[in-house]
Amino acid sequence: MSKTIKTVGVIGCGQMGSGIGIVSVLKANLPVIFLDSNASSLNRGQARVFEYFDRMVKKQKLTEARVKELLPMFSFVQNSQDLGKCDFIVEAINEDFELKKKIINDVESSILSDSTIFASNTSSISITKLAACSKRPANFVGMHFFNPVPVMNLVEVISGLQTSEETMQRTLGLAQLMGKETVQAKDVPGFITNRV
Repeated sequence: MSKTIKTVGVIGCGQMGSGIGIVSVLKANLPVIFLDSNASSLNRGQARVFEYFDRMVKKQKLTEARVKELLPMFSFVQNSQDLGKCDFIVEAINEDFELKKKIINDVESSILSDSTIFASNTSSISITKLAACSKRPANFVGMHFFNPVPVMNLVEVISGLQTSEETMQRTLGLAQLMGKETVQAKDVPGFITNRV
């Protein structure tokens, strides 16, 4: 059972999801598969990613040659089965428990590896409550990014009651590959920063 993260799935192509995908490719050098069931949202997300790299070239922070290498690492899909080969999946959709529950159920039926981690970018919903929707709660974790993701350095990593230590360590490792500073938060309302 491979534990190496080779492909990241991002559910939701809004500003948060796009940012998570960008740092996964740009900093961690991992290919990203974006999932959004809404074609127009997916197109907007793709445009947002491309516009980000255009800005980086104009600011001379990236070369055009480097961007040409990076852009093929992004895929944009509408079918949850296309996330089957992902080793790490981040859900970044609206703060709606029922919607998140549906996404967890839909995507889990497509996951091919027993070691795949499912992370929620929720800022307010209990990770333990979300993990209870999962068939593999030990592989479920909270990963709370801050907006805009490519700029904000902090990521809160939240353990649910059944989250395994291995899941926590792999999640912390991925966040560090993304160039983020991590803080481990308890699964309490608002976690750390929102409570402060």
